Amino acid sequence: MVTEPTSPSARFPERGAPPRVTDRIDGYHLLRILGEGGMGIVYLAEQEQPIQRQVALKVIKPGIASPAAVARFESERQALAVMEHPNIAHVYDAGATDAGQPYFVMEYVPGPSITEYCDQHNLSNRNRLKLFRQVCLAIHHAHQKGVIHRDIKPSNVLVTERDGEPVPKVIDFGIAKAIDQHQASQSLFTQKGMLVGTPEYMSPEQAALDTLDIDASSDVYSLGVLLYELLVGALPFDPKELRKKGLLEILRIIREDDPVSLTNRFRMLPGADEIALRRDSNPGTLRRQLSGDLDWITMRAMEKDRRHRYSSAAEFAGDVERYLNNEPVIASPPSRLYRVRKFVSKNRWPVTAAAAILMALCLGLVASTILYFRAEGQRIEAQSERAEAERQRVEAERQRLEAERQQTAAQRERAEALRQGQAAELQRNLTGQALVQTEQSRRDAEFQRSEAEQKGQLADERAVEAMGQRQAAVEQKRLADQALAQEEQQRLKADQANAAEGRARLLAQRQSYTARLSAADSLLRSNEVAEAKRQLLSCPANLRGWEWRYLMWKADSSTTTVRAQGVRALEGSPRALTPSNDATRILWASSDALYSWAASSYAPAGDYRGFEHILAFSRDGSMLVSASDKPGDSSLVVHEVSARRVAPAFAGYLRNPVDAAFSKDGARVVSSAEDGLMAVWDVVSGKQIATLSGHLGRVWSIVFSDDGRRILSGGADKTVRVWDVMSVHHELYSLTGHGGAVLSVAYDRQRNHIFSGSEDGTARIWDAARAVSLHTLAHGAPVSSLAASPDGTTLVTSTEKTIRLWDVSSGRLLATLHADWPAEIHSISVSFSANGSQVLAMSSAGEMKVWDANTYGGTILKRTGGARLAIGPDGKLLAAGS
Repeated sequence: MVTEPTSPSARFPERGAPPRVTDRIDGYHLLRILGEGGMGIVYLAEQEQPIQRQVALKVIKPGIASPAAVARFESERQALAVMEHPNIAHVYDAGATDAGQPYFVMEYVPGPSITEYCDQHNLSNRNRLKLFRQVCLAIHHAHQKGVIHRDIKPSNVLVTERDGEPVPKVIDFGIAKAIDQHQASQSLFTQKGMLVGTPEYMSPEQAALDTLDIDASSDVYSLGVLLYELLVGALPFDPKELRKKGLLEILRIIREDDPVSLTNRFRMLPGADEIALRRDSNPGTLRRQLSGDLDWITMRAMEKDRRHRYSSAAEFAGDVERYLNNEPVIASPPSRLYRVRKFVSKNRWPVTAAAAILMALCLGLVASTILYFRAEGQRIEAQSERAEAERQRVEAERQRLEAERQQTAAQRERAEALRQGQAAELQRNLTGQALVQTEQSRRDAEFQRSEAEQKGQLADERAVEAMGQRQAAVEQKRLADQALAQEEQQRLKADQANAAEGRARLLAQRQSYTARLSAADSLLRSNEVAEAKRQLLSCPANLRGWEWRYLMWKADSSTTTVRAQGVRALEGSPRALTPSNDATRILWASSDALYSWAASSYAPAGDYRGFEHILAFSRDGSMLVSASDKPGDSSLVVHEVSARRVAPAFAGYLRNPVDAAFSKDGARVVSSAEDGLMAVWDVVSGKQIATLSGHLGRVWSIVFSDDGRRILSGGADKTVRVWDVMSVHHELYSLTGHGGAVLSVAYDRQRNHIFSGSEDGTARIWDAARAVSLHTLAHGAPVSSLAASPDGTTLVTSTEKTIRLWDVSSGRLLATLHADWPAEIHSISVSFSANGSQVLAMSSAGEMKVWDANTYGGTILKRTGGARLAIGPDGKLLAAGS
C-alpha cells in the first residue's frame, strides 16, 4: 500500500521532479523518476522484501485512468508477464495503489540506448551486429508469445553490462499489440485510425492507420530501421526534413518512398571520419563494409511489401549470423528482383522462351565464372609460390656473385702484395749497399714482406669464405623446394585428420545421447523426475527419436494446464484453500488476506486484505480467526469478513497461538499454542468451553470430526491424541509408537480408522476402537500430508516430491505417482475427491496435479501459492493452501 500522501496531487510529483524519499508503494521505496509518457510514470524504486534490489516501477498517471488507458496499461503488463527471455525486461510484481492507480514492477536496466552504447564504446559494425542479433531473438520470443511490440527504437532497447559483457534489453511494451484473441480484446486503445508508434521507425502498415492489419512483419521493418541507424549512424529518412511535412505527407513517405541504400546514405552524410571512428574504422573501409551483404540484409528488412521482408525476426537474426560467420546470406538486392518481376508480369508470353534460354546461359555463365575464379585463384596462388621461389633463387645468385667479387678482390690484393714483395727483392739485388745499410732498413723491408704475406693469407681465407657462402645459397634453395613439398603433404594430412575428427565427433554425440537416455531412465526409476527431464532436454535435437519421446512421456503424464487470470502474488505465508459450503466459490487465505474465485470458471470473485496472522476461516467464507501481532498480546480475534466487523474476542488463556481449525458448521474453533495447550471456543459468545492439555510441545495438526464432538491432534511429542469436547476429562486416549513428531492426522469415522504421518519417515493406520496400530507404512522421509478416500479403502501420502497410494486393509503399496515438480518445493499436500475418483496433490510452489484414481493419469489444474489441499463435498471443487 502507499504509506505517504494518497491524494493524486500530493502522491505523484510533476514530471522531472524527484519524489520525496518517504514515498512508498506497497513494499517499494521510490527513489527518482526514470521517465514519463503520456500514460504513466516510471520510477526507480528499491524493493525491500523479500529481496532487496533496485527495480523499475511503472504506475498510471492519476486523473487519466479511463477504461482505454487502463486497458492499454494492463495490456503492457500482460505482454511483459507472458515473456521470459534474457534480453527482455522481466516483470516481478503488480498491483494497485490505494488511490486505484494500477502499477507493475519490472527489471531495472541501468544503461544507455543501444545506439548510445555502441557510439560511446566505439564498437565496430561486427560487434554491433552481435548485439542486434540478440535484440532480434528477443523480439522473436515476444512474437512466439503472441505479442507485437510496435514501437521498436533505440530508446526502447537499453544495454547493460553483465560480467563485463554488454547485454541488450527490450523494454516499453506500452503500445504492444496481442496477436491472440484474448489479449487483443484487452487492447482497446489500438483502435483503427489511431497513430501508434514513432514515425521514423514506423512500418508502412502502421502508416496505413489500420491496426487490424499489423502483424509480426511490422516489427521486422522497425528492426531494419534500427539496424540501418546502428550501421551508418543516421536514419533512412532525415528526421528534420520528415517532421517538416504534414501528417498525411509523412504517412505517404513511409508507405511509398524507398529509403536510400546504406552506401549512398553514408556518402551524403557530413563528418564521415567521425562516423567511421565511432565504428572503429576509416571511411574507405566502412564504405566497403556497408556495400553488398549488409546493404541487402537491411533493405530486405525494410521492404514496403511485407511479403518480401524476412518472414520472422528469427530469420532476420539468422541472416545476420550468416554474415558474421562469412556464410552466404539469403538476402539479395531487392530492386533488381523487383524490376525483373515487373517486366515478366507485363511480357509474360514473349519472355517465357527467352527466360529459358537466359536461364541456361546464366547457369552456364555462373558455373563457368565460379570455375574461372577458382582456377584463377589457384593460378595466382601458384604464381605467388613460384615468385617466392624465384626471389629466393635470385637472392642466392646475388650472394654467389658477391662471394666471387670478394674472391677477385682478395686475388688482386694478393697479386699487389706479391708485386710489392718482388719490388722489395729487386731493390735489395740492385743495390749492394743494402747489405751495409742499417739493420733498421732491413727490418723494415722484412716487415713489409711479412705484412704482404699476411694480406695474401687473408685474401685466401676470404675466397674460401665466399665459396662457402655460395654453397650455402645453393643448399638454401634446395631446402626451400623441400619445404614446399612438405607443406603440400601436411595440407593433405590435415584434410584427412579433419574428416576423421568429424566422424569421431558424430560417434561421440551418439554415445553421449545413449548415455543420457540411460541416465534419464535410471532417474525416472528412482523418482528423480526433474533431473531426468533435464537430461532429456540436453539431448541434441537432431538425434531425438521414438525412445526419447517415450521417456519424455514417462517423465510426466500431465496433459492440461488451466491458470487463473488476474491472480496477483500473495503476501505472507498461505494458510489454507477450501471450497465454500454453497460450492460456488473457492476460498484461499494467506497470512494477511482472504481470496476467492468462482468455482465454475476460476475467475476472481473478490479478495479481503488488511488482516493480521490469519490462522483459519469458516467454510462459507464469512468468518476468519487471526492472532494479534501486538507484542505481549496473545488473543484470538474473529472477523466477519464481508462486513469488516470484529466479533467478540476469545476470552481465555492461550499463550502464543500458532494454529486453529473451524468445525464443519463454523460454530466452534479449536486453537493450539507452542507449549502444546489447546482450547475450544464458542464463536458466537467468544467464550472458552474447553481446555485440552496433554501434548508436550507444539501441536502440528488439528482435525474436527464432522459432528464437532471429537478432535484429533498430532504433536511434537510423537503422540496422536483423541479428545471428546463434551466429556469432563476430554482426552479419550493417546496413540504412541512414532519415532518422531506427528505432522499430519486424518480420521475415518465410517470405518473407525485413524491415520497419522510422522517425521520418522512412516505413516500408521490405527484401529480407533481398540487404539492399536494395524499397519506401519515405510516411506524413508517425513510424511507431511495424508488423506483417506471417501470409502476408507485407500490412503494417499506425500513425502517431499513423492506421492504414494496404499491399500488400507492390507497396508500394501498400490502405486507411486510420478510428476515433474519444481525444484524449489519443500512439501506436498494430498487429498481425494469426494467420490474417490481422483487423487490430488499441491506443492508448496503452487502447482496442483490431479491423477485418475484408477489409471493414475495426471492433469495440472492451476498454479497457486498453497501447500495444503481440501476437496469440496461434491467432489468437483478443489482447495489448497499453506
